[in-house]
Amino acid sequence: MEHVKMRDCGDGFRRADAGSLSPLAVKIAAYTILSPGDAGKTFSNRAATGSVTLTLPAAAEGLFFRIFKPTAQDVVLTATGGANINGVGANGSVTLSASAPASYAVASDGTDWVVNVAASATITEAQLQASSAAGLGVLRVAHARYVYATDGATSPITPSANATIPINAILVGGAINVTAACTGSGVSVAIGTVAGSAANSILAATAVASLGTGVLLPVAPTTTAVKMSAAGAILFTISGGTITAGTVDVFVTYVVASA
Repeated sequence: MEHVKMRDCGDGFRRADAGSLSPLAVKIAAYTILSPGDAGKTFSNRAATGSVTLTLPAAAEGLFFRIFKPTAQDVVLTATGGANINGVGANGSVTLSASAPASYAVASDGTDWVVNVAASATITEAQLQASSAAGLGVLRVAHARYVYATDGATSPITPSANATIPINAILVGGAINVTAACTGSGVSVAIGTVAGSAANSILAATAVASLGTGVLLPVAPTTTAVKMSAAGAILFTISGGTITAGTVDVFVTYVVASA
């Protein structure tokens, strides 16, 4: 007698288990995932030319899907029916960043949804445990890198390698690491954010003579905490002249308050 392995599909049905295989559905445009019809499926964005939004069905205990991202385009997961997704709020959305390849598991406990990252080159704020709740939380690190050859000298400068610090983030520490000396006659460099804090909230205007190769400086929030009034990327402001060289890494540690 042949024995067939069965599995629960999270929709009240048990189906024959095909081992490591699950039905594949390629989606390159917005799609509303169906329950129970799509339960257990793997959704792929192969050949997508833009962001793809997948709307989740009503939360149901044990309901799960997989997301496979072979193409470097965003996949946006949106909850419905008042459910949370990764704690971002009722009917919220989580964006799976454009990095590829990556795979994700999406599961529900009947009330909310959680997206677990199986493999990804980047981490988004939504994928981190909330640090605004009482008890243990997660200390975030925002990292930006200014490279003169790439980012130029026109002030203000938003480095292309950057991070956006969210609203209500409380900046508590970090460091400035100069890996190639900054040069320029009479030049000073200040570091802050594009929005949400002052242009010198991370580093007060500092002469390039103090920004030589190998210099390591504390950031301003080490002694004076800063709270972001809006989300903002890290920003360099050049004054006193034209910067002519330099590579600077900025590391800012923060927690996110509820308000």
